[in-house]
Amino acid sequence: MLAAPCVCHLGCCETGARPRTLVGSRFLITSTGALYIKDVQNEDGLYNYRCVTRHRYTGETRQSNSARLFVSDGTPKIISAFSEKVVSPAEPVSLMCNVKGTPLPTITWTLDDDPILKGGGHRVSQMITSEGNVVSYLNISSSQVRDGGVYRCTANNSAGVVLYQARINVRGPASIRPMKNITAIAGRDTYIHCRVIGYPYYSIKWYKNSNLLPFNHRQVAFENNGTLKLSDVQKEVDEGEYTCNVLVQPQLSTSQSVHVTVKVPPFIQPFEFPRFSIGQRVFIPCVVVSGDLPITITWQKDGRPIPASLGVTIDNIDFTSSLRISNLSLLHNGNYTCIARNEAAAVAHQSQLIVRVPPKFVVQPRDQDGIYGKAVILNCSAEGYPVPTIVWKFSKGAGVPQFQPIALNGRIQVLSNGSLLIKHVVEEDSGYYLCKVSNDVGADVSKSMYLTVKIPAMITSYPNTTLATQGQKKEMSCTAHGEKPIIVRWEKEDRIINPEMARYLVSTKEVGEEVISTLQILPTVREDSGFFSCHAINSYGEDRGIIQLTVQEPPDPPEIEIKDVKARTITLRWTMGFDGNSPITGYDIECKNKSAGPQSGSPLPLRHSCPSGAKGSQAPVVTHPTSPPTPQLVSTPEHEPVSQLPVLSQLGGVSAGEPPSGVCAERAKPLLPTRGVCSAAASWQCCGDRPGHSLLPPRALAQSLHMKLTQLPAPSQMGP
Repeated sequence: MLAAPCVCHLGCCETGARPRTLVGSRFLITSTGALYIKDVQNEDGLYNYRCVTRHRYTGETRQSNSARLFVSDGTPKIISAFSEKVVSPAEPVSLMCNVKGTPLPTITWTLDDDPILKGGGHRVSQMITSEGNVVSYLNISSSQVRDGGVYRCTANNSAGVVLYQARINVRGPASIRPMKNITAIAGRDTYIHCRVIGYPYYSIKWYKNSNLLPFNHRQVAFENNGTLKLSDVQKEVDEGEYTCNVLVQPQLSTSQSVHVTVKVPPFIQPFEFPRFSIGQRVFIPCVVVSGDLPITITWQKDGRPIPASLGVTIDNIDFTSSLRISNLSLLHNGNYTCIARNEAAAVAHQSQLIVRVPPKFVVQPRDQDGIYGKAVILNCSAEGYPVPTIVWKFSKGAGVPQFQPIALNGRIQVLSNGSLLIKHVVEEDSGYYLCKVSNDVGADVSKSMYLTVKIPAMITSYPNTTLATQGQKKEMSCTAHGEKPIIVRWEKEDRIINPEMARYLVSTKEVGEEVISTLQILPTVREDSGFFSCHAINSYGEDRGIIQLTVQEPPDPPEIEIKDVKARTITLRWTMGFDGNSPITGYDIECKNKSAGPQSGSPLPLRHSCPSGAKGSQAPVVTHPTSPPTPQLVSTPEHEPVSQLPVLSQLGGVSAGEPPSGVCAERAKPLLPTRGVCSAAASWQCCGDRPGHSLLPPRALAQSLHMKLTQLPAPSQMGP
């Protein structure tokens, strides 16, 4: 276990706080805020670790500096150790093993496989170096022949184990240490050691039934250390007595014998659970076809004894054991292990029991509605083992279903639980849907449902803009489509139009699948210009259409003034008023005698067109050649729209006497606008050479004028 300390702030280190899991069971945070990592692995050193704390009351968070964990292999390693040597009796011997590892390893010593105990002629001590290594010493103050043999130091910690061995020879008469009988396991390797003490000796040889070993490929004799290896032990061949013979002098030898007994471990005939379904009966035998008797056979489920609550019956007879289940359920799923034991070994064979369950609906599809343009989920989920596969099919419309596979795409998907998702419902999605469930166990199951696509109210037709003539009736209609009933509501710039409002009348009618609503305005006035909205509402949604209504009317009279009077010209100036929602393209100026009355005399038309955008106009006018003149500016009839009334503006003056009878006029000639003022010029001539004509000074003539002006609107844009 390795700890990475972490600075805690703001209540992270509360007294009595219980450890909590960080990521997985190997990571724990204790009440002190330390991070503990169990079973440190190499990948744990790939990351930076940071402590993040949160105040339990304020919620404020802080984090520490990051820390890196360096992971090294903690398996013990021999850094240095003693070597094989020959010593004389009474000579002191010191053996050393220098080992490193994490955590610090424990070092033990053996002589010829027997542990070296404290006391006697051997002393063991150890120390820890500044590098963190463990150094262990075995000291013999006065060696004896019996101290000779193979010495082994073994270093062990939680990360692993390592050992080192070498032979120490003490001069003296050679002999063989007593050997114990050996039990070997058939099929495995076994080693027989001939421990020789004393030095020198000449050879070590092994015999079986007076035959020098090895005599087959499975036998290996190591003459240098007296070890005999038997590979893949066989009872019939390898069981018996083995003799170790040591030649201590050229003509003198010594020997000892050891008996090898071969035990045959159990061998279980492999078995497998066949395919079972829920509710069926199970009988599985576990037969030990070989192995020394007596044999004990037990069963486990998922590594533990089988609970009695599962209702599993086990029958043991000699070298067989059978497992019986009378009524399979899902609880019986798992790994079953048959374990056979005898004196030689314990062996096991495992097989998985999978209880197959036919598919069954958890949630069945049911008829439901889907809203056009919205998402809808057709619910269908099932259970079984193996996990069932769910397939959806579709039959369009309400006729006799003819199901076809559904082409899945971005709009139509099958969810993880088997339900069908339609992200954007369209009218063509209406029809029968079939949810089919299968897992190759028993019969497939399926269930159909009908999806009704409900259409929210939608405005399908309405005019974006429309025109009306002031004082006349105006009708505006919008067409709605969707599920009935549909309510249509009209609004004028966010103000609802209701039956109590004067001049507004709403009527609605159904034509086939559509609803047509008409708003009637009678009569229209200037204030009706603006934005009207038609709202269609049903149980599934709402839509609206916006209509811009423009009410056209005669323009307001211009404001006129006399700007200049000269010998042969009079200049008028006027400013345009409200254009009646129709652009003004020009003006007509006419002059006629006022004394002759409005219907008499011959008007003198002076056509004057003012360019679009001018803020006002000015134009010279002239007098009529007969009678005291009252020049009037009036609209020319052929340019006046049928629905347009003349707009009059009169100027009066003080008469300076009768005008001369010899004044002739010409048409006004438009001039270019200057500073937003539109101008026109006209001139007249005096016909003094004609009989009966006399002249009047221009100034007096101008003061006797009375004028009338009419604007000419643009060509008619009036709507119905």
